[in-house]
Amino acid sequence: MGPVCDRTREHLGASDAAIVQMRRKLMSAARELEKNRQAPPGVKNPALYQKHGDQVLLASADSWIEHYAAKMKADYGADKT
Repeated sequence: MGPVCDRTREHLGASDAAIVQMRRKLMSAARELEKNRQAPPGVKNPALYQKHGDQVLLASADSWIEHYAAKMKADYGADKT
C-alpha cells in the first residue's frame, strides 16, 4: 500500500466533509480495536462488502427516499433510514 501519508498539511474545504467524517470513523474504529478489541462496524456481516453502488431510474412522482429504504431493507434486512 505504500507509506502512510502525512495529512497534517492538507487544506480540506467544506466540500471535503465526507472525507473528514470517514477518516474520523476509521480512526475511531482503529482505536476501539486497539483499546477494547472491539471489531469495527460491519466486520461481522461480510455481505456488506459485496455491495456496490446502484443506479435506478424513478418517475418524477416517485420518492427516492422510500425506494432507497425499501432497497436497504431488501438487501440488509433492516430499516436504515
